[in-house]
Amino acid sequence: MIVVAAAGGGSDSPSKKSSAKSGASKSTASESSQTQSASKAQEKPVATLDKYNRIQNNMSYAQVKAIMGFDGTEQASANASAVGVTVNDKIYNWEGEYPGASMSVTFQNDKVVSKAQAGLK
Repeated sequence: MIVVAAAGGGSDSPSKKSSAKSGASKSTASESSQTQSASKAQEKPVATLDKYNRIQNNMSYAQVKAIMGFDGTEQASANASAVGVTVNDKIYNWEGEYPGASMSVTFQNDKVVSKAQAGLK
């Protein structure tokens, strides 16, 4: 800070000191923001074999989402009604950490009825 004030003509005026401090703060805040963004990108939740193995039949979508840590992508949905009974089928997919790694879970009336995975570790 002293070097900046000396380079500015040796004046110790508060406005120049404030300006120098403000510039340093903006730079530090920007660097901090970039570091946080990079961290968040690296911490993106993914499907893992451990999470997959914790999912059991009859769990609700909310329970599966709690295990996974994020929403799945809906791949298919179908509704059928007969004799006063409505069946709502949905298949959700979660991507794994590696290319091609993923898992899918089939829900019937918001309950797990089947699951499959490929390449999860």
